[in-house]
Amino acid sequence: MAAHANIQVNARRILNGEILGAEPEDLGNIGICHSGRERGSLYLVVEAQGPQREDVEAMLVDTITGIFRRTTTSVTATLLTALKEANALLFEENRSSMRGQQTMAAVYCAVIRPGQDALLAYAGPMAAVMVGDGMLDRLPSGGQYKTGQAPALAAPADTPLGTRRDIEPYLFLSEFGPGDMLVMASPRLFEASDEELINALTEVGIEGLPEERDSTA
Repeated sequence: MAAHANIQVNARRILNGEILGAEPEDLGNIGICHSGRERGSLYLVVEAQGPQREDVEAMLVDTITGIFRRTTTSVTATLLTALKEANALLFEENRSSMRGQQTMAAVYCAVIRPGQDALLAYAGPMAAVMVGDGMLDRLPSGGQYKTGQAPALAAPADTPLGTRRDIEPYLFLSEFGPGDMLVMASPRLFEASDEELINALTEVGIEGLPEERDSTA
């Protein structure tokens, strides 16, 4: 577990049936970038499927964190730019790849200002839940939408990155207070009931989530 300001960060990845134990930044598909209290800190999870999975995950993490680090526009505009650029890069990679060698991906990002709010954005099939005060909220189910229409409440089945030239990420705002827990993960991990998720997350953290053959939380 890594500590970042007032946020404790933990991660678990199962890859090819093996549970990987490491610091979040060492798992290859997780990115963290700090930019000060006012702007907040970026946390992102990338999951790719295909023969170039690990290379694509590293490329997308570097692309998104790099844009967040360099850009001085609003956080909303920065996340939109970063996700669209990541998609464009993967789309071009797939265009130049032989049939059957393409790689698809999904990304979930959160820019968190502790004690204030979390600006979340995703593209592709990913899911998240917020846990606080014994309550669980499957995101996005509330909050203020910044762009696009509200997707399905559970496990959104959006088009993966790299399959279309242009995408329109979902971007929305949620409160993030002391003691709140945000979990971004593979959608299959959230097929459990709200009660099962609350019990797992509040008692043992993400280690209590169901184990899938290939998943990240």
